[in-house]
Amino acid sequence: MIPISSEETSMPSLFTLDEEGQPLIGSEAKNQKNPQALISASKRLIGRNFHRAEELQQLFTYDIIESSDNTALVSVLDQVFTMEEISAAIITQLCHEAQQHLGFPIEKAVLTVPTYFDEAQRRSIQHAGEIAGLEVLRILNEPTAAALAYGNKKDLNECIAVYDLGGGTFDLSIVQIRNNSFEVLASGGNPQLGGVDFDDRILRFFLEHIYHEYGYDLAIDKQALHILREMSEQSKITLSTQDQVPIALQLYSEEDEEEFDFSYTLTRSVLEKLTADLVDSTIDITLHLLSQLNMEPGSLDKVLLVGGQSLMPLIPQKIKEALGFEPSNKVHPKEIVAKGASLMALSLLDTEPESMTLQDRLPMTIGVRKSNGTISPLFEQGTILPCKVMRTLPTVRDNQKSILLYLYQGNDVLAHNNEELQTFIFTDLRPGPKGSVRIEALFELNENGILRVKARDKTTKKRVVVQALSSKDLEEIIKNTEKAHSVSDFNPPSSEQEDEPAQPEPSAQDPSIAPNSLITEQPSTLITVTPRYFDAEGTLPTTASSSSESESTSPKMILPTPNKPTQAALEKAPQSPEIKHKPTIIQRCVRWFLNLLGRS
Repeated sequence: MIPISSEETSMPSLFTLDEEGQPLIGSEAKNQKNPQALISASKRLIGRNFHRAEELQQLFTYDIIESSDNTALVSVLDQVFTMEEISAAIITQLCHEAQQHLGFPIEKAVLTVPTYFDEAQRRSIQHAGEIAGLEVLRILNEPTAAALAYGNKKDLNECIAVYDLGGGTFDLSIVQIRNNSFEVLASGGNPQLGGVDFDDRILRFFLEHIYHEYGYDLAIDKQALHILREMSEQSKITLSTQDQVPIALQLYSEEDEEEFDFSYTLTRSVLEKLTADLVDSTIDITLHLLSQLNMEPGSLDKVLLVGGQSLMPLIPQKIKEALGFEPSNKVHPKEIVAKGASLMALSLLDTEPESMTLQDRLPMTIGVRKSNGTISPLFEQGTILPCKVMRTLPTVRDNQKSILLYLYQGNDVLAHNNEELQTFIFTDLRPGPKGSVRIEALFELNENGILRVKARDKTTKKRVVVQALSSKDLEEIIKNTEKAHSVSDFNPPSSEQEDEPAQPEPSAQDPSIAPNSLITEQPSTLITVTPRYFDAEGTLPTTASSSSESESTSPKMILPTPNKPTQAALEKAPQSPEIKHKPTIIQRCVRWFLNLLGRS
């Protein structure tokens, strides 16, 4: 492993700018004092549209803003960045550190992602690597990378579980290792559960303690929140090796314009009670995944703990209670994924026949939204990658010129409960009676889980143009219906080879239907703000959003978080005041006015 500093081989994924507008990455960024300018946990936001990202606003002290194309942007000292650009800056810094150590430039890379990253997020990660000037050889799931590092050239015949609880996400993969062959049997996880949620539980515990014991409400004081969040993370890390940690901070209340000294001794037992339900949820996912494979816990040979949050002592304890044996301690939780990625890179560049073989699977179903709001799967969860499938799309109106498809990824039967990936339009269809024009669409998922689409007229074999629409593009098409081609949703039949004509949804040209009737509930997650076309190979190019088109807004913090501690956990926590809902704006105004009268 290449050292980042004298003691660490990893770098915090933090980004900010100095006074001259130059990027600061990692520990250098952490030392700056403006919480609104420090970008952390960008992995949670990359590949997400603004509305999905806004749901996570309460976890961050920086503001998430919306671009004109509904993508999530962040503002740092009057400069606006996409999440791909933030990630690219971090990747660039890592490459610089490696170049300093190795003495030659880094031009190729294997990038790792959580297993439950959807297709849009994987595409964004690949784009971030390309922005950093790298040739991305592979997008590799982090648990899979850990399995490669564990089993490489060890002549093993084992079935292992990789329990990966990192800073932003939780992943679990069951992997069969035979000699130097690795097969992912199944994957599960929670993309919205990670170390930051454990930090958030401690932070909210501190906020409630300060409110009840000191009388200060710091819920919207971003500077105080920044200090407390850092202390929450540091305390959590310390409690992995100690039973308690004393805390002494000088804080400032912006609302009261007063400084005060905050002191508290946080114990491991309090931490465990505040976060027990988070740990239990990971155990539930583990047992559920085993049941899907019809496996008993005892059929696993080993459990590998991966990710910094897995160092919490409660986690191996809970795993032992659930599975009947202790997880392995023979791997480094913070380094094993990087080692696996390097081994994969070596394998991809190695021409010798003894290289490792890997068989990974699709973690979530990808499908097309039908006119009744349900999903018709194109690729089922667990499909071995790479894979491809052909669908025949018929026209449903006379002389129809376009076909519109909405693609989603997720395991729910209803489209709106899944992540919308992209909206595709197949254009320039030849004229003909409804049902007579049939388009053969080939959907391909490569080994990275990234989608490619190609299409042709089934009769003439002529190539059909496939365009990926952004939300803005779709709205423009509907607003200009008198000039646009007619569009329809895909309503697939039972046959995979040839589709019967779908029942048409109301067209935007129908004056009795509102234009927004063709817009899905969740806007499309795209990186670009302009129409994009597949090239001759069916590859969709990625283009960064223009920061000049962003609209600056400053959403306030939202309380409480979705991962709220259970009442039973709060009642058991010693020295813990009862967690109550934060006062409303009206209540706070009344309290401020009464305080003002008291001072008068």
